[in-house]
Amino acid sequence: MGLFDGLLGLGGSTLKLERTPDGPRLTDPRTGLSWLAPVDGELIPGFPESPVSPAFDGGFRLAPYPVEVRLRLQSVSTPPGWKPEPNVPPPPPPVAGPELANDFCLHFADARTEGDPLAGIAQAWQLEAWRVDGAAASIYPLAKAEGRFDMEECHVLVKAQEKGPPQAIVFMKLFASKDVTPALWSELNGRMNETLVWGGEPRPALVRTSSFYVDDRMELSPAARTAAKALAGELRAAGVSGQRALEAAQAIERFAYASDPPDALLGAEVRELLSPALLEPIAEPALRKALERELAERVKTYRDFRGLHQFLEETARGLS
Repeated sequence: MGLFDGLLGLGGSTLKLERTPDGPRLTDPRTGLSWLAPVDGELIPGFPESPVSPAFDGGFRLAPYPVEVRLRLQSVSTPPGWKPEPNVPPPPPPVAGPELANDFCLHFADARTEGDPLAGIAQAWQLEAWRVDGAAASIYPLAKAEGRFDMEECHVLVKAQEKGPPQAIVFMKLFASKDVTPALWSELNGRMNETLVWGGEPRPALVRTSSFYVDDRMELSPAARTAAKALAGELRAAGVSGQRALEAAQAIERFAYASDPPDALLGAEVRELLSPALLEPIAEPALRKALERELAERVKTYRDFRGLHQFLEETARGLS
C-alpha cells in the first residue's frame, strides 16, 4: 500500500460516535483525537487501498449533504515521498512541525489531483487549539471522482511522540461540488475544525448563531435578497455600477473565507484592518457608506462576514 502502510483498522470504523447536545462527537480512541460533526450522520468502516482511494481507518458521512470525512493514522518514520535505495541507509525520522505537515499534505494531494497542489500551513493559534506540532491543508478537484465526490480537502495534523517517530493524522474530506457550494463547505468544515483537538479534554462548540444574510445552507435568506434589491436601487440612483459593487464583494471574499470558525466574533482588531483594506479603496461614497452600514449593523460573526460577500454579489447582479 505504499505511503499508507501501517496502522489500519479495516473491517470496522476505528472512530467512536457519541450523540451529544452539541451534535455528534467523533473520537479516535487510539490518539484521543475528537471533533464535533456539524450535522448528524453515520459511521463508515475503514477500507483498504483501492484504484480510486487510499486506505483509511474509518470515517463519518454527513446525512443532509454529500460530504464524507475519512481518517487515517500514520507513523512517520521517513520523510514523505522517500524511496529506499540499495546500500543507502534511511534518513532519520522527520521532526514533527509545520514543514512535515506541509510536505505530507502536498505528497498526499499530489497523488489525488492533477497539476501542482498548494497547501496552507496552520497558524500558531490553530496548532495550540488543536494540540498539535504542525498542520496543513490543501483543497483540490479529484483526478478520479468517487461517485458524486469530485472535490477533496486533505487536512494533515502531525504530533511528536514520547517514544518513536511522529504520528500524522490525515483527514480526507470529500464532497460533491454540485451540491456543496464553496460557502457551504467553508461553513461545514469550519464548524468541524473549531472543535478539533488531538488528546486531552474535548473542545466544546461555540454558541451557534443565526445570520441575517444566510440560512443553514449558506444561501441568501429571503430578507437578505429583499435588502440586496433595495440596496441595488439605492446604488443605481447614486450612479454606482454593478462592476464596482462586484469588486467590493470580491475584496470581501479575499478576507472572509479564512480559517476562523463561523460562529467566532469578528473582533475589534480585525475590524480595524477592514477599513484600509475594504473601505478606503472604494471611490463611490454611496457604496462605501452602504458597506460601512452593513459591517456595523449586521456583521457580528464570520458567518455574517461570509454572508455579506454573497449579499454584495446579489446587489451587483441587481445593478447589472
